[in-house]
Order: sequence, then C-alpha cells, then structure tokens
Amino acid sequence: MTLATLLPALLSCPAARAQDAAPGEEEPPPHEEAGEVVVVTGTRTERPLSESVVVTDVITREQVLESGASDASEVLETVPGVEVVRSFRGAGVRMQGLDPQYVLILVDGKRVIGRRDGVVDLSRIPAERIDRIEVVKGAASALYGSDAIGGVINIITRQPDQGLSSQAVASYGSRDTVDASETLGLRRESWAAGLSFGLHRTDGYDWDPSDEQTDGNAASQLSGEGDLDWKLSPAVRLLLDGGYRLRDSSGVDVVSAATFDRRNLTEDTSLRLGAELLPGQASKLSISATGNLFRDQYSLDQRGGSDLDVYEDSRELLGQLDAQWDQVLGGRQVLTLGGEGLRETLDSPRLSEPGERWRGAVFAQDAITLGPRDQLEVVPSARLDADSWFGLHPAPRLALRWDAAERLSLRINGGMGFRAPDFKEMFLLFENPSAGYQVQGNPDLRPETSLGLSGGVEAAPSRALTLRLDGWYTDLQDLITIDFVRDATASSPAAYSYVNVARAWTTGGEVVARLRLSRVLATDLGYTLTLTYDRDAARPLDGRAPHRGTFGLTARSPWLLAEATLRGEVVGPTRFYVDEDADGVEEALDTDPYANLKLRVEKTVLPRAWQRREGQGAGLPAGLRLFGGVDNLLNAGDALYIHLDPRLFYGGLVLDLPVPGGASP
Repeated sequence: MTLATLLPALLSCPAARAQDAAPGEEEPPPHEEAGEVVVVTGTRTERPLSESVVVTDVITREQVLESGASDASEVLETVPGVEVVRSFRGAGVRMQGLDPQYVLILVDGKRVIGRRDGVVDLSRIPAERIDRIEVVKGAASALYGSDAIGGVINIITRQPDQGLSSQAVASYGSRDTVDASETLGLRRESWAAGLSFGLHRTDGYDWDPSDEQTDGNAASQLSGEGDLDWKLSPAVRLLLDGGYRLRDSSGVDVVSAATFDRRNLTEDTSLRLGAELLPGQASKLSISATGNLFRDQYSLDQRGGSDLDVYEDSRELLGQLDAQWDQVLGGRQVLTLGGEGLRETLDSPRLSEPGERWRGAVFAQDAITLGPRDQLEVVPSARLDADSWFGLHPAPRLALRWDAAERLSLRINGGMGFRAPDFKEMFLLFENPSAGYQVQGNPDLRPETSLGLSGGVEAAPSRALTLRLDGWYTDLQDLITIDFVRDATASSPAAYSYVNVARAWTTGGEVVARLRLSRVLATDLGYTLTLTYDRDAARPLDGRAPHRGTFGLTARSPWLLAEATLRGEVVGPTRFYVDEDADGVEEALDTDPYANLKLRVEKTVLPRAWQRREGQGAGLPAGLRLFGGVDNLLNAGDALYIHLDPRLFYGGLVLDLPVPGGASP
C-alpha cells in the first residue's frame, strides 16, 4: 500500500483501536490482526504498524489485560529494550542504556509532567485507561524536542466501542494489594464519550526486616478520567478530555541513626481541548490546547524529634499549544508541518527562585515514496526549538525504509537529540551544614546533545513468524553532572554545581522473534545487548546490565475457554561502582543474574455472546472472566541493587456488562 492510497483513508477517520478478545471468541488470524494496528508515534502521522518507517513496538489492549498489570510501568516490564528502573523517585524507564531523563513520556501525544530527579513515575498512569502503548527507540527530538534522546513512549488512551459498553476489573492480592476499576463508554453516530474510575493500593515491603527502613513504598491512588469525541460534520471533529489522579505513598528512612517517616502526596490534573479539520480528502489540520498541573507535597517526620522535620510543597504547571498540518502531494509524498508553544513553571522550596521557561518550536517532515514498485520510502525531518533560557537548538533526522522483498524490510534512522536543563539543575539550592557543603544550580547550562544512528532488518518467513534484528549507536556530549566549584571559607561552605562536562556513548543490538501458532499458542522472545562507556571516568556506565532477555508465552484453550500467560525478563550480571571501604576509591561490584517471572491464568465463566436486536445489528459483549496469578514468581530482588517488588499472589475478575439499549442505531 503506497502513501497515495494510505494517507487519505487515514486522514478521514480516527486511528484504529485494539479490541478486547476473550478465549473462545472468533478472531482474525494473527497476521491480519497485526496489520490492523495503526501507529502514530514514529512519524506523528497515522499508518499501519506493518508499514512504519521507524521501528515501533506496540503493546495492545489485549496484551495489557493478559499481563495483569495495574499501571503503565508493569505493562512495560517485559518489553524488549525497555528496562523499568524502580527507586524512591518512582518507576521510570531506561532505553538504549540511557536513564529515564532521556526518555520522553507522552499520553495521547502530549508531554507528561511531574518528573522527580528526571523520572516520570509511570506507576501514576493506571492500566484501565490504556488502549495501547507505542515505543520508539532512539533520537526523536526532530519531532518531539527536548528529552527524546533515548526514545519516546506514547501511551494511547481507550476510546468507547460501538454502542454502550461497561467493563469492571477487580483484584486482590498479597500485601493487601487492591486494584479496582470501572470503564464506561458510549458511542453514537456523531459522538462518543468515555469515563473511567480507578482505585489502586498496596502495602510497602522491606527486604531487610532487621532495621526500620523500608525498601518499597506503601501506596494508594484514586483516579478519574473522561473524554468526549464530537463529530460536528464530516470535516470537523472536536475532542475534549481531562483527568485527576491523587496518589499517596509512604515509607520509612534511616539516616545517620535518625528514623524518618516519609510521605509523598501528589495530585495530577490535566485538561485538553482539540480539533481536527479535514478540508479535503488529502489534507488534515490538528490543533490542541493542553493544561497540566502537578502538585507534590513531600514530608519527613523525625521520630522522637522535630529539628530535622521537612515539608515541601512543589507545584509544576505546563500550558501547551500544538498545531499540525498533513498534506498529500502528488500521490507519492506526504508533507507534515507543525508548531508548538509551551510555558512551564515550577515553584519549589528547593529552588533558589521559581523556575519559568517559554519554548516555541516548528518542525517539518516529508515522507517520499520512490522506486518503480514503491519499495523505498525516505522521510527527512527537522525541528527548531527556541527556549527562553538556552536559545535556538536544531534537531534533524533522516529515516529510510526499503522493502527489499515482499516479507523483508530494512530500516535506517539517524538523527540528533537534545535534553534541555531542568529547573533543578538550573536553580537548586541545597545545603548540608553538618557535612560542610552546598549544591547550587547553574542557569548558564547548555542542553545535553546526542548523535544517534540505528538500523535493522525485519523478516516474516511465514504468516506466523516475524523476526527483527536492530542495532544502534549513540554519542552523548555536554552531559550535565555535579562538579566541585568552590573551596570552603570561614564564611561559606564548599560548593558544588551542575556543569556540562561529561561525555559518554552507548551501543548495542536487539533481536526479537514473534511466533503465532493459530489461536492456541503464541510466543514472543527478545534479547538486548547493551554496551556503554563513560569517556571521562574511562569505564562503563554503572547499573546497566549488558545482557537482558525477555519472553512471553500465551496458551489458549478454545474448548476450556481458558488461557495462561507466562512472561518475564532474565537479566545478566550488572556492574555498580561502590566505595565499600570508605577509602575514596570506588570498587567494581557485579550482581548475580536474576529472572523476574510473571504467571497469569484466566478462565471465562460466561462467554462474551453478541446479542442482536431486530434491525439493530450487533449489541454489546457480555461476559465474566476469573483470573489469578503471581508476580515475581522466583522472588528475585534485594534492598541495594535489584529493585523489584517481592513475590505477589493475586486473583480477581473482569466483568463486561450487557447494557439494555446499548446498540448503536
């Protein structure tokens, strides 16, 4: 399918959505189902996954349900090339050997705010709202700007099915873990609306009960989100969505023999208004306005005293305007032009002054199909950002796809990435009187920059088997690190500050195999090799495992109306550098390899039968499914280096309610 026939069809309708499937239901063959998935992240334009110019990994709604995950971080745990990094900051992701601050997190194409030390806590995003997740690895600043050095993760939210739909999910597990959600949807001929509510809670845990300190936070979250999609005419479509999440997490810290009860209360509020205009069969204009408010209340309560008590109330606000124009030119060329403007503020007691920045950007992309049989697609793109602090910054990219044969494709992607300094790095003012030093921000920091190159080959020897081999190299310059800047004097302590001096590179490869044997058995296998090097310290970056394997195995029985899913990751030795003997010299320490396995079994008690009414066609799916499982089956993890939640047993149900009169007229 060429761009001439593809894009006009896509411009005239919303992106396809993955549908839930239950064991025993009729469904299309796996290769046909995969071809229906539409992705948007790699090029900011809609196209079938099988024809994407940029390699994109997709986790569908069905896979989200099969995983038993309660939030986005758990969904991503076993994706090849995506490493979930858990700490007191939350659950972030590392890709291509790059830490969470170098991975851009989006929800429906819009930035997620509320980073803590560079980490967006993905456990804030509940699974009940996820339709699919698109993962694009490598530099993507040419389309998305700052933070997209290691890649982009775009979480696409659910849209209502036809008619009136209702799905309830509830589960209970060890450590008093509760997950409950309700999703309602109504779709008519010209409009659709959806609502979702969720409650998630769990107790904390402690790998070392001999001390007061806990290793995992107790957490509870309430969330409510809604959206409205209104088609005013064949050429005009309005979109409105918003949500509110309240998350309360707590733990116990022990510092210098003092014990602290720690608490984090975060509130996340968002609102977006958008419109799509279709002035012709070959053109589309999308505009949107987004507002986000993130409030973080952090407190430390010292047991037996109050001298070291801490209370901090930080508020981050982001307002953003976006516009994008897509135009088909001559049948074999698609031009995309866009612009963004944002204002971001952060008011925090840890900053010497409130942070404020303005940013504007323009970007362009040209997708060109070449060759007598449309075998080659060339997609150059570029973006220019203007920031109120660091000025102008360009970011070009070139992506190529060559369909060498009917089931053989080669891709090459090269470009520049950057990450703008955050407010903490520019304005932090932290002093430790007992140790005699302070850390101060540096408003003169430059953006961190990267030059990345990736390429790979994808083959489908049969309709049931897909193989992919990818490789990458990223060179990083002007990395921001803390350095000594001033000796102590009689009137002031020694000072450290953030400076652009560090340099590093990462490289590696990835092998992915997907095998679908009819509707009975499906398996996914992945292996990632990650090599890194800190040019200044002359050693690998610590905390990165060179070898990591992932797998997923799903077995279905149409006769028993049951399915079982086993998925997990196997991680090789990981090197850390630790000064264990306090002599000022860090020694290398290698952890043991480990396996993080997750098992889930589901049984359909009431099949999802499609009820029909005279003259109304298909009604709503109705059914009841019971499930149970265990996370971290082998109880891997420790308090110091391997940050995994201990073994968790759980059980629950999924209820799809039939709603009278739910069929669409």
